[in-house]
Amino acid sequence: MSVQYLWPIAFLALIPVIVLLYILKQRAKEQDFSSNLLWREIYKNIEAKTPFDKFKNNILMYLQILILLLLILALMAPSIRIGGEAEENLVLVVDTSASMQFAYDDTDTRLDHCIDEAVDLVEAADDDTIITIISCDGEASLVYQGSDMQTAKMRLLDLTAGSEAGTLDLAAALVNSVTADMDNVRILCYTDTDFSYQDMLSSNEDAEMSVVSAYSEGENCAVDYISCARDEDGYTVLCRVSNYGEESVHCDLSLYEDSGILSVMDITVEAGDSKTFYFEDIDIPADETD
Repeated sequence: MSVQYLWPIAFLALIPVIVLLYILKQRAKEQDFSSNLLWREIYKNIEAKTPFDKFKNNILMYLQILILLLLILALMAPSIRIGGEAEENLVLVVDTSASMQFAYDDTDTRLDHCIDEAVDLVEAADDDTIITIISCDGEASLVYQGSDMQTAKMRLLDLTAGSEAGTLDLAAALVNSVTADMDNVRILCYTDTDFSYQDMLSSNEDAEMSVVSAYSEGENCAVDYISCARDEDGYTVLCRVSNYGEESVHCDLSLYEDSGILSVMDITVEAGDSKTFYFEDIDIPADETD
């Protein structure tokens, strides 16, 4: 048998309180008698007894203590394993870094695809499955932990990709902390980049690990760096563009300011390469550069 909560054990402190109340309880009643000669010997015998002698036939006190113990046990939410199998602990680790905003197909981003997969898994889980959801972009965060399937699905659907780069390596410490004392653990990682998944098993080597890849090929260019300098002919703007995809990219590189496009350049960047491009003699109004 296992228990889900340990905090109700604190109520055991009420048992001494119940006992103390019975020790202090006055049970004597005033009664008139014609003679007290016979009562003197009885009184001496009563004085010789310890305070705990009055508990010998105090069934009511024992019943109250028993009821308190049963309430404490109920609050601890005990569970008994049947057939030798424990409830399943399903840990979903979702990559929410900036790269997950990239298109997975014509309709979904990589993150959308991962969320759909995770929601399907939650819907297929047993009612007593404990769901743990961890998101990771620049840092790992515990999003949800519990057995309410509807809440778990809502928390998954609320996930959004951030603006920071990162891998699931950043979630290893949190995953190990969460799964350290779990039995029958299944960990599923949703990501588009490689990571050291073995690091997530250091605290629970019996856990089952699966990785769902959201990587998709396609154009993946980014402006890594931009700066400008002023000379007598105007502004020179430097842009560094990197191609993180596996195919050559040919596209337009546009320079904007508040009133619209200042200049457009036709560029080509080979797969895995980075290039620096210059916009020269750009006329930017003075109030735009203050």
